[in-house]
Amino acid sequence: MERIPRKACTYEFKLEAVRLVESNQTIFQRIPWYNQNRSHSTIGYQSPAEFEQA
Repeated sequence: MERIPRKACTYEFKLEAVRLVESNQTIFQRIPWYNQNRSHSTIGYQSPAEFEQA
């Protein structure tokens, strides 16, 4: 079995950590839009903002 150099493992771990942080940031930026602006079938395909105004 081939050994992987420690530096390579550390780099891969850091790269994965950066990707995880970036994906989490993207998700949390979209949650407000998803919850507030998208159409919901249970309220007549209106956004929650439109539903509350009516």
